[in-house]
Amino acid sequence: MQAVRQGTVRNRFHKKNERFTAILAGMVLLGVLIGALLYVFVRGTGDEETFARLALVNENFLNTRREASFLRILFGSFFSSTLYLGGIFLLGFWAISQPFTLLVLVFRGLGLGAVLAQIYAAHGRGAILITLVLILPYTLLSVTALVLGARESIRMSNIYCAVSLSSRCPERMVDTVKLYLVKFLVLEAMIAAAAAVDCICTVIYNRILG
Repeated sequence: MQAVRQGTVRNRFHKKNERFTAILAGMVLLGVLIGALLYVFVRGTGDEETFARLALVNENFLNTRREASFLRILFGSFFSSTLYLGGIFLLGFWAISQPFTLLVLVFRGLGLGAVLAQIYAAHGRGAILITLVLILPYTLLSVTALVLGARESIRMSNIYCAVSLSSRCPERMVDTVKLYLVKFLVLEAMIAAAAAVDCICTVIYNRILG
């Protein structure tokens, strides 16, 4: 009977965990939608200066992958995603950082949405190939790492929030922090793998499909 209860508790925990992760992924998708709509809005307003700046981002994205070396793309992809992950990591040590962690995910999606909208506007059907080869593989890996990192960051923030409202420090807090560090090291390895995938996909696109 006790084993059945424990199994039920685990199932509830996993379902709750999956729902929470889905909500965090939804924040990224919300950012993608906002970024795409922002691009469409700027294009429709006729603001040539702002539109030219947005178009420049698109051109820089593609030109970098046509002309940059393997190492430059590797370090560029790794560094940009590490900045997001590092910010999420630090926010975990702040008791009231939960809304800011969500905003980081939205901001990451916003930039992606703007770039996707620009590429589709500039290349039409050719944008599908660019998205599938140059954007999607790296984005899936890096965004997954950021979503998982945000989940752990919010949990850590909740712990610090509970500590700040209590007169006693929870037991084994040091072990909790160590586990938090280990999890983010694993996520950083995912970021490194995503950067390597970005380089490989760029080589494939330039030499075979470009």
